Amino acid sequence: MNSMTSWTGKNGKNWFDPENWSEGVPSKELHAYIPVNPSGKYFPLISDKLSIDFTLKNDGKIEIEGFFVVKENGILQNDGFIENLETGTLVNSGNIMNTGEIINSGTFDNHKIFTNSGTLHNDGLIENENTFVNLGNWLNTGTIDNFSMIANSGTFENFNIIENKREGKIEDKGFIPEELINDFSSENYAPFSIKDFKRQDISS
Repeated sequence: MNSMTSWTGKNGKNWFDPENWSEGVPSKELHAYIPVNPSGKYFPLISDKLSIDFTLKNDGKIEIEGFFVVKENGILQNDGFIENLETGTLVNSGNIMNTGEIINSGTFDNHKIFTNSGTLHNDGLIENENTFVNLGNWLNTGTIDNFSMIANSGTFENFNIIENKREGKIEDKGFIPEELINDFSSENYAPFSIKDFKRQDISS
């Protein structure tokens, strides 16, 4: 049976410092929880390389300036705030569920399942190679490379570049402004496939 360790932040921002956790550093047999108000004054900063093959539930704040990998059996449940800084890389090979807020200014590689029911703000690069589901609010001012499936049932606003490659496609059951269609069409590398269940006139 897996147990849980909670972030305290009593000794700084270092994820790997046992004194920053109630029951020691998280591991495969020790899930992690980051509270809204840790007993110390610090939240974790991922400055090196971190791979998780356990469940991490975040109600507080995580900053990434290094390399953060959610492995095949890993789960990242974000109900708080995650900021991937310009030097940061977030790689998802497991399952990320966002009901909070994620700001990406670095690189976000999605290889498995990402579900957004909160707010995703991209100023960097998102590369999608599997399933990307948006049920919330998604604002893109960076670059999105799509190799697989983006399913939108929320609000998707694009002010920069979306490149659709190979057999990539977007299915929209929510709201995609015309700007996205225009930018998306001009950067299309695959047979263009967009299904808009509210505005069939823009499908091609």
